[in-house]
Amino acid sequence: MAMSTPFSVATSRFLRLCAASLVLGMVGAVAVAATAGQRKLIEDYLRVLAAGDRQDVILNGFHSAEVEKLRTRVIAALDAEKAAGHSTIRERLFGSAASLEELRRLTPPNLLLAMTRRISLPTIPAGAVEVIDTVEEDDSTQHAVVRVWADKKKKGPSRLVLITLRKYPDKQWRIGIPDEFMAQVDAAIEGSVAASAAAAEKPATANSPEILQLLDAGSTVLRDGNCTSYYTVYMSPNFRASKSDKALKTLIQQCERSIDMREMYVSALNLARRSSPEMRADGTRAVYDLKGQGLPFDSFTLEKIGDRWYVAE
Repeated sequence: MAMSTPFSVATSRFLRLCAASLVLGMVGAVAVAATAGQRKLIEDYLRVLAAGDRQDVILNGFHSAEVEKLRTRVIAALDAEKAAGHSTIRERLFGSAASLEELRRLTPPNLLLAMTRRISLPTIPAGAVEVIDTVEEDDSTQHAVVRVWADKKKKGPSRLVLITLRKYPDKQWRIGIPDEFMAQVDAAIEGSVAASAAAAEKPATANSPEILQLLDAGSTVLRDGNCTSYYTVYMSPNFRASKSDKALKTLIQQCERSIDMREMYVSALNLARRSSPEMRADGTRAVYDLKGQGLPFDSFTLEKIGDRWYVAE
């Protein structure tokens, strides 16, 4: 029995290395033990990602060269489709409200962050993390096979996760952008986005002539920089009543000073014009779903007071 323990340890390690190679499907790959730094990097990455902090992951977790390479590819694809008079890739990756000029001004990390609003990074609950082993693809790339539990005490089911590690010239390791995410970006660029499971569709409701009149008039005054008219004529009396005179004046001044703010509101009005609202409150509220359209809010609401429509909020 004294010989069984080392034999079991060796056998267990051998099986883990075989499993890693099978998962990777790489002929000639060399299995190596993960360093303490690699293990901490992987654990921190999974836990921060599970907590929903995409910005921290993108800025501090991902290898910057991969992020820059992705930006170069995406901007090139956007330029090519604009030259062809199309906007499908832009709308798939960033939403209808995002302009190519705005996207071009974004740094590589911020462009990736904008993409994650439309394409989610793969996340799983990571209460406990165990790095089984890594497989070396080349001098600067390794792939780690990781077991993850939702429970901190490793109770209940677990799952295997494959994480790619990339090395900087100074020997520091960072996380490679997940293949699942890159596959969705590839599909969007190549025009073969897989159909996602959609919620049951509600019957479409066309915008009434009165609603279209409001949306068009609101867009016109904002394009003219007439923020006073927008807030005092087209915003709902209920909205104005909820603000003090000073607060309302501040909103108008912010609108007048900020072209980006006015363009954001114009984008929302134009998206609503092309969309079908969900009618609520006995037909007195029209709610537009704007999720994933590149705007800082997910919905846009109009309300009817008497026989007239207003922007609700």
